[in-house]
Formats: sequence, C-alpha cells, structure tokens
Amino acid sequence: MSCSPGCLGQGVTVRQPDVINHSARVRTLSWFSGGFCIACPRDGYLVIADEIIETPMCWRSRYFEGDAYRSLFKEYFRAGVRWSSAAWEPGTLLLILSFGARPFSG
Repeated sequence: MSCSPGCLGQGVTVRQPDVINHSARVRTLSWFSGGFCIACPRDGYLVIADEIIETPMCWRSRYFEGDAYRSLFKEYFRAGVRWSSAAWEPGTLLLILSFGARPFSG
C-alpha cells in the first residue's frame, strides 16, 4: 500500500492489516458462510480522537473480518489508545430469521 503524494513528508504512517485466508469458510455454532475481504475498514471501525470504536458487521461473511486488525489494535491499545467494541450484543446471532423470509448466504 502506498501513500498519496499529498501525504509524503507529512508524517503519515501507512500500516497494513494481518494477512488472513479469505477463502476459508466463516463459521459459528449457528451458521457458516464463505469468506469476504478486508478492503473497507471504515465499515467496521470508527476512529474519533484517541478511540477506536469497533462496530458490528451485518454480513456473515464479514463476521471475523476484524481478526486482521487485532494485532494493530492491540499495539495501539498498549500505547494508550482507547478501544471500544460495540460489535455484538448477546443474542445477535445472524440467524436466517434475522434477515427475513429468504435465506441469506452473504
């Protein structure tokens, strides 16, 4: 990954998430799905000042997407950044009933 020319010399550090296997099936006790990718971290994380807020993913295929960012977040947390998770409430199981009458395989 590279930085745009406007970032050069501005003290911007570009970090990469960990490599994960996107072809692996994503599985919980209640369902399974194909994997996805980690192309859009803004979908699952909100950064405000010194806090990272982890948000829930609505696609089963993205349920474990945050695993690619865990080592970065842990490093930032040890350095004093706050890390809040609003990722999953108890009972948020992403069952077929959660999506209406049609089965959803995404």
